[in-house]
Amino acid sequence: MAMECPECGHSNIDGVVYCEKCGHEFGSDSERLVTGNFSRTDADVETGIEEVQETEKPPIASDAEEPIKVTGALKSDNFVKARLVPESEMFPVKEILLKRGLVLVGKFDPDYGPVDIDFENLLDMEKAEKISRQHAELYFENGVWNVKDLGSTNGVYIRRVNASRFSARLTSPEVLHSGDEVVFANIHFVFETLN
Repeated sequence: MAMECPECGHSNIDGVVYCEKCGHEFGSDSERLVTGNFSRTDADVETGIEEVQETEKPPIASDAEEPIKVTGALKSDNFVKARLVPESEMFPVKEILLKRGLVLVGKFDPDYGPVDIDFENLLDMEKAEKISRQHAELYFENGVWNVKDLGSTNGVYIRRVNASRFSARLTSPEVLHSGDEVVFANIHFVFETLN
């Protein structure tokens, strides 16, 4: 059964969190045409490919001890590894491998916990201060990599391959293509798929 986006009318696969065409976030269970509540297991985060599992109670922000950090990606048999290549030769590593289907970008904070790409460990304090604790997430869903700004202070931007300008600050998830430039605040990377 297909799920039609109320914003653009695109026919999406059942259970997706975002419209594949316009990025509209399907907010309620009834809007997603899926019954039950779903969560990810730690083992699924490790592999980067997850199965949907039913839980008894949905996470509610006011009930949660820590903020919900991630959005779930649906199970995928065609996971594609990817990497971020820093544009600056001053960056301490030559690449950051994206080996799991969900990668949280930001800085460690005792209240929020660790992140997958911790800019505070990679950069000096002055450069890292523009990065929010939970800045963005990169996730693999429906056969493609996506980037989503998590309400960061200084934003996430994309310059598509062969484009002369960066996009406006992201306000909804965007699909990443190999060769796109993605910027977290003022830290530039080239996104590349590896398979």
